[in-house]
Amino acid sequence: MRRRVFDALFYRRIRALLGGRIGYVLSGGATLPSRLSLLFRGMGVPVIEGYGLTETTAPLTGNLPGRIRSGTVGVPLPGSTVRIADDGEVLAKGVGVFAGYRNADDDRDAFVDGFFRTGDLGRLDERGRLVLEGRVKDVVTTSGGKTVAPARWEAAIEEHPVISSAVTVGEGRPYLTALIVLDQDAVTAARGSAVALDDPDIRAEVQRAVDEANALVSRSEQVRRFALVFADAEDREVVTPTLKIRRRQLLDRESGTIDALYL
Repeated sequence: MRRRVFDALFYRRIRALLGGRIGYVLSGGATLPSRLSLLFRGMGVPVIEGYGLTETTAPLTGNLPGRIRSGTVGVPLPGSTVRIADDGEVLAKGVGVFAGYRNADDDRDAFVDGFFRTGDLGRLDERGRLVLEGRVKDVVTTSGGKTVAPARWEAAIEEHPVISSAVTVGEGRPYLTALIVLDQDAVTAARGSAVALDDPDIRAEVQRAVDEANALVSRSEQVRRFALVFADAEDREVVTPTLKIRRRQLLDRESGTIDALYL
């Protein structure tokens, strides 16, 4: 009944603005939170997610029309095989996977048993659909030996409108902290003027987002302290042309800030 009311009020208007004839929307290149996938399906604009590495594999998996499972990137496409390594890395083999690098020495670390190492972490659900869980290189191992894949926590907090990105810190440290990159334009629009990083209202708002994200993960995956930073589209040192954060460069630049989080 609620969906019917929403459809009458604005879902059908959204479909009309999109042309009124959309059957499906294709999505790839970035994670689509499952709640947003469900929202679009409820609006009558189902999003089909797929997965593959542009430079090396072409499409590997995909959801199918009428059989979309939100939170997954679907089943292996015909001609492709996906395997999960013991450490959780997604391995791929098939017609779309490249044969290897020009320098054969580079293949030693790139392939295992004929499968290409994608560098992504994931698992297969009960129907063989792939669920992505982060990047191998982003895994954090604390001084206590806990291995954490922070992608879920970071994705949750990045849904907040004033937060552009989040980078979890904790390699070799006793607990997790984070650098939270604010969206300066969003903050200015929300507040009506520019604000400082130590603004108590902004910090309190981000703290609430951190608490909500912490509630979604286990205790060892929770972030105890955080620092706010700004990085806009013109900051080429830490922001790519596609507006993604260069994690290593940000961590290096803010090393003093990170050290202060552990004092």
